[in-house]
Amino acid sequence: MAIFVILICMKIQVVSDIHSRKIAIKKALEIGKKMGCEAIFFCGDTSDPETFSILCEDGRPLYAVLGNIETDIEKTKELAKNSPHVTFDPYVLTFAIDGKSIALTHYPHSAEQLAKEETYDAVFHGHTYKSRIEYMGRVLIGNPGEISGHITGRRSFGVYDTTTGSFDIIKVEI
Repeated sequence: MAIFVILICMKIQVVSDIHSRKIAIKKALEIGKKMGCEAIFFCGDTSDPETFSILCEDGRPLYAVLGNIETDIEKTKELAKNSPHVTFDPYVLTFAIDGKSIALTHYPHSAEQLAKEETYDAVFHGHTYKSRIEYMGRVLIGNPGEISGHITGRRSFGVYDTTTGSFDIIKVEI
């Protein structure tokens, strides 16, 4: 008698701090697709609705929050509302995907508060421009770093694997 076990493995591309760098985000999204990422978590700071529309037009499920450097927030909210594959909250987004409980926020202090609740498997944030892979108890706290590269000189995004719970930082060269 053979027993078959089917594991659902989902890779998620985690992106933050784009700051209107359209070429960089397009390249990062292309790399994420080639790596087999099936959805996008966005942790804020596109800086403008036109850049947010690049995320929406990608076509993969998009889970997104706003950052502190955003222009025309109402237009960005409207883009999210009119895109059926986008799940959006301006501040903190909590949801389940592939059996994992996830929280997204822009700010590290909010991420740490959410992690302390021990309700989530993973909490992702942006804002600091620095990549972060840390555990608070059993909860992963991740920051993919910045796509823009204008603060640290490095462009990166993260890949979260829902099966292993791992989070890896991927460098973007343009």
